[in-house]
Amino acid sequence: MTDLKSYKNIWVFAEIDQINKTLKSVSLELLSAAKKLAGELNCKTAVVIIGQENKKFFDEFSKYGADIIYNIEDVSFTHYDTQNYFQILFALTKKYK
Repeated sequence: MTDLKSYKNIWVFAEIDQINKTLKSVSLELLSAAKKLAGELNCKTAVVIIGQENKKFFDEFSKYGADIIYNIEDVSFTHYDTQNYFQILFALTKKYK
């Protein structure tokens, strides 16, 4: 069994509409809730964004409470692919816990 004590921070996955290149509002709602929870737990709030041209969202993430932004950009993320996204999230959590 995994020792969850080694994990820290509250992570939010930012959902992007890859066709319209817009941030889905639920991502900011979750980020706000995560910031509140992180304050109660005395940890940081992180957002993970996977896609293309993600940097335009960074100011908004910061405004809604992101302390850390994990930005994964590549043309291969034009369309959502569960396996690719899973592998990225798995690698990030292993590396940054």
